Amino acid sequence: MTIKEVMEQTGYSRSQLQRRLELLRPVLNGAVRKGPKNALQLSEEAVQLLLRLRDLEGQGFRPIDAVARVMSEISEKQDKAPKSIECNAEKQNNANPWLGLTLWILVISCAVGAAALVAMAIALWVR
Repeated sequence: MTIKEVMEQTGYSRSQLQRRLELLRPVLNGAVRKGPKNALQLSEEAVQLLLRLRDLEGQGFRPIDAVARVMSEISEKQDKAPKSIECNAEKQNNANPWLGLTLWILVISCAVGAAALVAMAIALWVR
C-alpha cells in the first residue's frame, strides 16, 4: 500500500505516520520498501501494526506507549510459537560472518602453538 492509502485507512497525517513508522522500525523487518519513484510501499503486516497502534491510541495510550505494547505483543506471539529446526538453521546461517573467521584464526593459532610445543619437546628429548 502507498503512504496515501495508509493515511486514509488509519486516519494519520503524513507526519504522524512517519513518526509511528520510525517508532516501529525495529519490528517492521522489511515491511516498508521503496516502490516506483522511491515512493514508500507498506506491506499488509505494517498496515496491521499501524491499525493496532491507532486502536491503542484510541484507548488513551501515548504513541510511544502504544508501540511498546505492540512490541511486547509481538514478542509474546514469537515466544508462544513453536521453534522449528528450519528456524534455528536460518538463525545459524544469519550468524555474524566475522565469528566464523575468528574461530578459524583461533583454531589455526592453537595448531601452530601445539606444533611449536611438540618441536620444543623433541629438541629437548634429542639433546
